[in-house]
Amino acid sequence: SPGLRSALQQLHVAGCRRNVVEVPDRAAPVFEATKGLAWLGPQTLAAALRSTAPCLSTEEADAVVAYLLGPQGGGPMTVLHGLQICPLLGGGLGRFEKAGAPGAPELWWAEDAELRDLLPRRPFVDPASGTFQ
Repeated sequence: SPGLRSALQQLHVAGCRRNVVEVPDRAAPVFEATKGLAWLGPQTLAAALRSTAPCLSTEEADAVVAYLLGPQGGGPMTVLHGLQICPLLGGGLGRFEKAGAPGAPELWWAEDAELRDLLPRRPFVDPASGTFQ
């Protein structure tokens, strides 16, 4: 998807020591036997995002979550832990973390706008984001 491609470009710009390249399906067999190459999968992408922390847009973050948890990625929910790709109301991204973990951010969830108004300045997750659809 365009959002995932854009996120991968951000990963490269963020100073990762490895290059991310897109290989056409018909050329993949040529590279499979090459030493020093690794295919980008859910776990390797999550590790790279944790180590480089690129500044992603909400659309890019949604695309990354869709890849990590979708049929092509199929990773477990724990792959999201430590990644700052949780879309927040009002813009910005929060960090997914296991509840109760030391240093875990306090993120709030409420689809009811009136409830959100009762708790101003709290980081509410954006329920309308593609991540939660």
